[in-house]
Amino acid sequence: MAACLAPSSAPNVVSLPALVDRADIIVHATVVRVEVPPTPSGAVRDLVFGGGAAGQRVTLRPIETVKGSVASEFAVYDSPCPQLGAKPGESLVVLLDGATYPDGTLRPIGPPVSALRATPDRSLAQVMSAMRAIRALDGDARALFEGHSWKVNDGKYAVDEFTLPAAADFVLAGRQFKTIVQLAAPFERYATLSATVGLDLRPHAGEPAELLTFLLEHKRGMRDEGAVFGHVLIADRRIVGAWVSVVPEAITFSLHDRGAVLALLARPPGGFAWPTNRVPQGVNLARAYDLTSARGIAYKSSAGQGGEITDPARIRAFAEALDETVTTAQATLTPIAIDNATPRPATTYWFSIDFMTRYLGLQYDTSDGMLMVYVDGFSAKAPARFAALVADLR
Repeated sequence: MAACLAPSSAPNVVSLPALVDRADIIVHATVVRVEVPPTPSGAVRDLVFGGGAAGQRVTLRPIETVKGSVASEFAVYDSPCPQLGAKPGESLVVLLDGATYPDGTLRPIGPPVSALRATPDRSLAQVMSAMRAIRALDGDARALFEGHSWKVNDGKYAVDEFTLPAAADFVLAGRQFKTIVQLAAPFERYATLSATVGLDLRPHAGEPAELLTFLLEHKRGMRDEGAVFGHVLIADRRIVGAWVSVVPEAITFSLHDRGAVLALLARPPGGFAWPTNRVPQGVNLARAYDLTSARGIAYKSSAGQGGEITDPARIRAFAEALDETVTTAQATLTPIAIDNATPRPATTYWFSIDFMTRYLGLQYDTSDGMLMVYVDGFSAKAPARFAALVADLR
């Protein structure tokens, strides 16, 4: 529960169109009462955060509904990580998932926001009016998956918003977005998969986009091995991309490939597989990943050292130390890297480079000077300037 975050009160944490797509039920309601229910058990316990912690049962009375339907009085289970944060007597717009608990209790949609409240600049009536004017695209997305024989679960998994990379940056995945859903593949891969079903996201490079994610094939939960996710990319209020991914490998498939996905799920777990080296011709890490635009670099070592670099001059020095084209090789995973019971050599450093809306992970070993970029599948001998910089960290 220490990881729980308070419900967001920022009015623009996510756009109204994204919320209209994500929620299955949108209702302006008054809170009748807030109770601590009996500790759930069995199937209900398995569906709530906290492994059975009580959370709150919020009973509401609808004022107006713009999507879906509710009873004249309905209950919402607000988990121990509260998403509504409701108080008796208040009015709010609640955003609910289509999947219910076994007793019929509804659930909030979850992060980034599940409830909207009035602000000095926006009344709840104005929120509802704006939402009524938005044509939801989740029905179109569901039909797209079902048209390719996918089984779409009740409810959805997440909605994310971000700016698509520039067209020239589609080839690398290292510009990882700070999103609920992992985007581990390069956007060139997503564009290729989308094209197989007649969609084209390339013209929207550099534009704001929404990623709406469904759970497919009756698996719930990002951490479930074999969970299958269907993703649609929305730009200019149109579906411009679509693909499927599988946990934990985050392998991506075309909507045409349901048979291949089911075959993958039927196989015994095969362990992690690196992506194929995406820059076999060599790479300048500073320029390929725009390291000079980083706002912070956190690091830790297998010897227990750690820290954070936030001074712009030091960040610039970090980028300059990698401003050199290096020869790359396919990254490989050694048993020691996946066996947590085996002590790691005290020579490994991990760097998490933080940008405003994305991040990049690097691994460096002082014993052989090799630097790895996980998401793009390559390793390279680090420049001498970088080796000296890391030595100064110790």
